[in-house]
Parts: sequence; structure tokens; C-alpha cells
Amino acid sequence: YGKLTPLEESPAHGRGGQGVIAQQITERNGDVVAALQVATGHELMLISSNGTLVRTPDGSLIAAGVTLVGLQRDLFLCKLSAEGELDPTFGDAGTLILAVGPSFDAPRKMLLMPDGRFVIAGESKDANNVYNGMLLRFNPDGSWDTSFSNDGKLFLTQFAQADRFVDAAFTPDGGVVAVGEAVVGAPTVVLLAKAT
Repeated sequence: YGKLTPLEESPAHGRGGQGVIAQQITERNGDVVAALQVATGHELMLISSNGTLVRTPDGSLIAAGVTLVGLQRDLFLCKLSAEGELDPTFGDAGTLILAVGPSFDAPRKMLLMPDGRFVIAGESKDANNVYNGMLLRFNPDGSWDTSFSNDGKLFLTQFAQADRFVDAAFTPDGGVVAVGEAVVGAPTVVLLAKAT
């Protein structure tokens, strides 16, 4: 949820004033996580913790999030041109809905490769209701990059309780290192994995 309010709508108060309520905190809106001063012409994109995006060198945006299909949360991808139009060369007229796992997929981080391919790190719930860390790699048109893990998908399934990736970065040798958390017994531990 985002709100844009002109600065002139905030009245000036002297010292000891009560301030201004800028945002009503509700369950729907959530807490205020940031306040920014922006000017005409600034670009601003709001995403939740269930989404991520990258800007390509030509000014396009590739966004990843989740969408509800029946009772399943699937991966949603779209590509917007620099003008804000859906890119018809990406997926199905600019969008893709993918059931990566059987019931829940959540992207947490997206990385853009120099050749236009992109990687998504996150989590996916398997058929046993266990969350697994996932790394996905796509071609620039949104198709799976089958040169990565044979089908473009890599799942970390070593931990019986749960694990997920929350961030990722490229390594100098072209690999991907992902960091997250894993539940191993009672404690939650830091998870670090590398894929090439």
C-alpha cells in the first residue's frame, strides 16, 4: 500500500505541536515502512515482501510476484516497456503465471544477467507441505533457461522442516549465491547455497 500526499497539505506547527497523522495504521494498510520526499518526474515502484523487480538496460521492468489461482499461490511475472506497456515479446503478451510448486511459490529476489536472462530466488512449498528454497532462471522472453539445472529450476530439499532464500547475488565466476534461513530442529539457522 502506498500513499502520495502533496507537502502543502501538511500544516506547519510550532514547537510543541501535536504533529500530523500521515497514515492510519490498519491491518489492511500495515505499518509505515518508509517515507520519502519525491518530486514531479521521479519514478516510484511499490512492492510487497512477496514481490521483486529489476530494471533492464533498455529501461524495461521485469516484475515477479504471486497470484492466487484457485487455492494455489503461483508465480506471476510481467515485463513492462520503458513506456509502461506490457511487452508482447515476453511470455503470453507480457505476462506469465507459473505453478512452480504444487501449492505456494514466493519470489524474494531477482537478479538480471548481462545477457538479459534473469534469476529468481525465493521459496516454494512441495507436495508434503514443506517450504524449499528455490532458484529459477529464465531467458529474456520469460521461457525457462534449461541450461540451468536441466529445466531452469533448482530446489533445496535437504532440510525436512523448511527453508527459503531471501536474497541472492552473482559470483565472479557467473554462479549465483543465495542466502536465507532453514529450520533445523528447534533453531532457525542461516542458509547459504551456491549454484553454477
